[in-house]
Amino acid sequence: MERSRYEPFPNTGKGEAAVVNYHQISGLEGDDGFSTRHSPGSTSEIPKTVLEKGLHFSKFVFHILALATTAAVVGVNIATVYGWDEGSLHFESIAISDNQVNNLLQFAAKLHEILIVGSLTSIVMYQIRKRLISKRGLPFGLLSSGYQVNSMEFLFSRGLRSAFTTDLWLTLTVAATIILVNVVGPSSAIVVIPRLNWWHVSAPFNCSQQLYLDSSLDELYPTNLGPPDMKLYQGCDTVKYTSDCPGAAFEDLKSWAASWNNNGMAPNISMTEPLTNIQRGLLTETTKMFTTNERNVTEFITDPNISITTTVTQPMLELIGLFWAYIQENPMGLFQKIKKPMLVSADTAPVYAPVVQVECAWFNYSEAIKSPGPDNPVVSFPLHLLDRHTDTEESTAWPVHPSLWNFTRPKNATNFTWVDLSSYSDGDGPGASLGALVTLPAVAVGDESNSTFWDVSQQSMLLPCLINAKWAAARIQYEPTSSNQIVQNFSTPSTLGVGDGENVTDASRRPWGLSNTIHISPEWAALLNVAGIPTTSASGESLNTTMVEALLGQFVISDTNPVYSPYMALGANFTSFVPPPTNNVVPASIAAVVAEGLSRLAYNRTTPYLVIDKGSNSSTIERLTQRMGWNPSGIGFTNMSLATFEAENDGSVTPVDFNIERYGYGYGWRGVVVGLAVLLTHATMAIGHILYVTMSRAAGAVFTSSAWGQLGEMLALALHSGRARVLQNVGGGVEATSTWKMRVRVREREGDRLELLVGREGLDGARPQLDKKYH
Repeated sequence: MERSRYEPFPNTGKGEAAVVNYHQISGLEGDDGFSTRHSPGSTSEIPKTVLEKGLHFSKFVFHILALATTAAVVGVNIATVYGWDEGSLHFESIAISDNQVNNLLQFAAKLHEILIVGSLTSIVMYQIRKRLISKRGLPFGLLSSGYQVNSMEFLFSRGLRSAFTTDLWLTLTVAATIILVNVVGPSSAIVVIPRLNWWHVSAPFNCSQQLYLDSSLDELYPTNLGPPDMKLYQGCDTVKYTSDCPGAAFEDLKSWAASWNNNGMAPNISMTEPLTNIQRGLLTETTKMFTTNERNVTEFITDPNISITTTVTQPMLELIGLFWAYIQENPMGLFQKIKKPMLVSADTAPVYAPVVQVECAWFNYSEAIKSPGPDNPVVSFPLHLLDRHTDTEESTAWPVHPSLWNFTRPKNATNFTWVDLSSYSDGDGPGASLGALVTLPAVAVGDESNSTFWDVSQQSMLLPCLINAKWAAARIQYEPTSSNQIVQNFSTPSTLGVGDGENVTDASRRPWGLSNTIHISPEWAALLNVAGIPTTSASGESLNTTMVEALLGQFVISDTNPVYSPYMALGANFTSFVPPPTNNVVPASIAAVVAEGLSRLAYNRTTPYLVIDKGSNSSTIERLTQRMGWNPSGIGFTNMSLATFEAENDGSVTPVDFNIERYGYGYGWRGVVVGLAVLLTHATMAIGHILYVTMSRAAGAVFTSSAWGQLGEMLALALHSGRARVLQNVGGGVEATSTWKMRVRVREREGDRLELLVGREGLDGARPQLDKKYH
């Protein structure tokens, strides 16, 4: 009995091979006599068309979808499109988290990546097919490139390198494709997923509005402070000073000094505007200076004897607080819908802040009163600030007049005196804003000298200090929903320490908008150092002194056992200035006092206005201190336009502009330039490919092919081909560059069969024909 061909071999039990008989299956003979019966284990493939005539739209699907998506995401980034405020998304009554939206967009970015990778692969495969059927052929090293577009290893392979000299254009295309495929994923994510950031609001209000201070620029930011008009500063020269006086921050500064001494607190303090309760920072820092080292190289060093202080002016603080209060109570359009707004000063109307630098030198009084000599230097002001922040040349010493210090005095006393430096000139302006001479007690400890106790003596130190003040263009911002503190761009004041070791010119000051040096007369400065201030020293002594002396007194200790000499004889009483670990207390205190005084120059002597343009030559002018201040009431002038108001007040008012920003998710080109560049590079390649194929059709040379789109199909073609006699010793790999450079072609064999031919063998045979089926 005959067995089916699919039954197992029988076991004869005699070790003899089983004999299997097969029946021929009918219906496998073709009409032309050619047998289509497959041998056991063969495939059931049918003949296929390799090349089709014409241009099929389906071949451009990846390109079109990728280009359309790229155009959309690039467009919204270039146009700077805002999405939504952080945590504000709702669908009907259901809240949607920002993370959920971003996760969906991450998925969209992945789809975008897939489209671009498909487009790039299609471009490379088109060129490979085109070269395989061309007369010239394809370099053997690029045969598998279409299947390795995501392989960075292939980018550095010998096969790709060898093709640079044989087919430069295709090699560059493959190399660019590999790079793009590997970076397009993160690039797409960067561009598709919105960024959480601050975004400019182009039209936050439903009407035109403008803020003003009813003082000129010269009144707000003067550069010459002569003797004060006491009608404007009434009571400011007494202990009954008010909040608009230059020395009004004394109590805050004294608390700051005490905290610094007791706790080592960083020298920054917040000042509060009483009408609006918003705050500004009085920022103080040890600055950097230039020096020339032993190798004659200019370098930065940190000098604790130089301090720099800056702050926002008090009138600007008041204006911002009143404006915020007004727009909260008076709806003005989109602004009321912003969840987290920020007011940022605009460049169209610069805002200025005082920048005060102070440098002090130290001299021992006992040594200074001796005759001048190599060991007894003349008491003089330090001049480093002038070298860096004015136009002076290297100057001689500026000595302190002996009448200010060369007299008998108690060595345990603390004293502060303003010094007029206007007589020292550096050309067109004052050499410095002002000077100060500080006298502080100190304890000197000598050598043991065979004594049980060290030699300890009461000494007095002289500190001449040079003060350099300027106005600097500042960028201020206010986030009312997060903090009540105004922030300025000089969060690190020492960044204003510009210079290159040589004279600083107007050009070097321009990036910071620095003004010329502010001249401060001793008469005006006296308002910062009012006498008759009751205070307590660090050691608990009750004192009646001046404001600045009271600040420095927080660091003065009187004791029978001062820290400088734990071994001194009992019963002795010494007084000493004992600063915290850093010794910039004196310049920092003076800089804080002067900067705070400058910040209050026009406070309570200027009124903030809000002018709202109603159109049709009508405006509402709100005096914010009355509208939102102590006694709320409004004034409305409706008989003039905004242009008329500006014309009538030209020069007597100062406009103040704020940009409104919101915190949320949006698209913008800043920060995503690399991602945009990657996407646009692909777009250029895809558009170029489409144009090339379209133009080829116009020339009658276009074809459509899906052949060999997978690596397995290419391997099948190679296995279906005859042995390549030119490929010798390649069973274990290919190393020779000449082998990789060989040309590979697809040619007809036996009329209806295609083979992959290498080298000169490919010159024989016809090229594949359009619309012809091959086995």
